[in-house]
Amino acid sequence: MEWYYGLLLFVGGWVAFWGFLAIVKGLVRQVRGFTSQKYRGKHVLITGGSEGLGRELAAELVGQGSRVTIASRSEKKLKAAVEYINRIGSAESTSSLQSFPCDVTKESDVENLVKFAKESFGPVDHVIACAGVALTGRFAEKSMEDHRKSMDLNYFGALHAVYAVLPDMMSRRSGSICLVSSGAALTSYIGYGAYSPSKYALRGLAEVLRNELKAHNIDVHIAYPANVESPGYALEQLTKPEETKAIEAGETHQSPKKVAKLMLHGLKMGDYNNYCGALEVGLLGVFANGVTPRSNVFKDMCLYPLLFPIAFGARTYWDWEVCRQKYHKETNS
Repeated sequence: MEWYYGLLLFVGGWVAFWGFLAIVKGLVRQVRGFTSQKYRGKHVLITGGSEGLGRELAAELVGQGSRVTIASRSEKKLKAAVEYINRIGSAESTSSLQSFPCDVTKESDVENLVKFAKESFGPVDHVIACAGVALTGRFAEKSMEDHRKSMDLNYFGALHAVYAVLPDMMSRRSGSICLVSSGAALTSYIGYGAYSPSKYALRGLAEVLRNELKAHNIDVHIAYPANVESPGYALEQLTKPEETKAIEAGETHQSPKKVAKLMLHGLKMGDYNNYCGALEVGLLGVFANGVTPRSNVFKDMCLYPLLFPIAFGARTYWDWEVCRQKYHKETNS
């Protein structure tokens, strides 16, 4: 039985070692989160900043002492966003916020945006690529134009923003990039054929940038918000299949303000993968995020084997729901 006790000792020591490291890292993260001045006095550029999550991120950052430039295609929405942020903010917010109409699918527009931003507020210290659209519907019913539009805005829009700010960041050896992806980039199902691929593409881009820009002292983050109650979310419900709505019936719904607070907290703590407080998205991240940096390795190691039956059950239910609704339509037609 000596081998048995030796095995127990080895496993116990292994668990204790990783547990100790997890506790230390957790404490460091909490201290960093409470003491971080990452955004105070810094220039933050937010694409998709006229409404929803982008607007609330801008409001939070202005309140924390940042200089913020927001961009959107609609000049009318930008004006309304500036009025909203100034109304809820302090007297100083009027001099800490500016807007610029910009179509992020056009590289020249984004270059002009960054030029304008720098002239007023100086070099961009942090960029948050938040512009995006969710074109929901059955894959067979979506056009090639829908797929191109989704990639142009969700992926290439973010790519243009990164390229526009990167030379300055590299020359100064400082800055950060946050790509706003989606929980639909960790797993996907019916209804997101034109949306999920563009958000998965951001995952690949973020992993490349994180590794390559490490040598230039530039931080890279990727955010995976769940269902954010915004004008864009209301629009996607209009074309979302009934199967998708059934699958998502129990998922987390969050206000843009809450998601903005949670996202910024994760960014201040240095989280590469930012799940914005959504439990199911965080659990998916344990499975999906491979070799990327994890906020709590010990927690993920403990959860990983427990999530296998949950994942099997979820996938089985999704498949059953799609088949059930197809059968129901056929028998009632």
